[in-house]
Amino acid sequence: MRKQILTLHTISHAFTDMACAALIGRIASAYLTDGLVFAVIVLYDFAAFCLQLPFGMLLDKRPDLKRKYFAGSGMHLIAIAMIVFAAGGDLFLYKTVIASVLAAAAGVGNALFHIGTGVDTLEHSGWPVKAAPVGIFVSSGALGLYLGSRASGSGMLFLWLMTGTMALFGILEYLHRESPPAKREWKTGRLSSVLSRNASAIALLLLCVIVYRSFLGFAMKYTWKVDFVTGLIAVCGIVLGKAAGGILSDRFGLRKTMTVCLAICAGTAVFSEHSAAAGVMTLFLFNTTMPVAMVGLARVFPKNPGLAFGLNTAALFIGFAIHLLTGGQAASWLLAILILVSLFVLYRALAPLEDQTC
Repeated sequence: MRKQILTLHTISHAFTDMACAALIGRIASAYLTDGLVFAVIVLYDFAAFCLQLPFGMLLDKRPDLKRKYFAGSGMHLIAIAMIVFAAGGDLFLYKTVIASVLAAAAGVGNALFHIGTGVDTLEHSGWPVKAAPVGIFVSSGALGLYLGSRASGSGMLFLWLMTGTMALFGILEYLHRESPPAKREWKTGRLSSVLSRNASAIALLLLCVIVYRSFLGFAMKYTWKVDFVTGLIAVCGIVLGKAAGGILSDRFGLRKTMTVCLAICAGTAVFSEHSAAAGVMTLFLFNTTMPVAMVGLARVFPKNPGLAFGLNTAALFIGFAIHLLTGGQAASWLLAILILVSLFVLYRALAPLEDQTC
């Protein structure tokens, strides 16, 4: 994948998630009571994560549609929502309705951006799909979310600056040269036969790992995260883990990388609640699974990258929903057990995908 396009997508990803986090935070503090805040956040997350699946399937069905138009229009829809909020302020009479509409608009814009840039990244990551570009692309979102949520309490100037930034990068996404995708299919043979018989089972195993990761991301408890700096250090562990997972998997193989990372991760997880060093290491190692599971889905569905990316994000929402339904936070020992389960499931799922013959 051309470095310029990957760099553009990665930076745009950070700004998009930063803008959405800041906007939702401002809407919550300005318009809503505690109960409505919860509902609006769920509405936004549903739109942002689950709508990527139908959008992705549309891109698969209509290859004539430009991915860059999805990405650019998504960023501009978020910018419009920010303008409406910043300019409208206290003029709105039905604030609950307006808050819901703006949150939904931001969620749809987020989904459009992610599916456009995500599928573009998959399409140009070689074949079989390489994990490094995927890991680098997805890594920046966590940093954007954290900085945006922390900045949501700042003045309106920040929202206007973010609006201008989203408008600018949306234009850059429109203008970049979109190359036609490479041919993506396995050659007839053992691997093709295995996938044709077991594609659904392999995809289900990979999706289980993604659900685990999403749930544990919300359920992990760290007593050492007490201020902006410690929170930023934790987020940096997540960012670096996602990027490293892709790079290391391309260098050493998917299963070898996951075996080493998750085996060590299960050990550090036991001490992660009270130890900052163990906690950051756990976040780093566990998030190496993100690009690996994503690449696994893309290899299972070689001609449907939109479906693969959309299933990934839908599974993330399911993990979030499970956390909402169960509540609370996971104990360190349970965290370690679930990480080992993830290792077993991921190892089984990746077995037929390691053959690089295509």
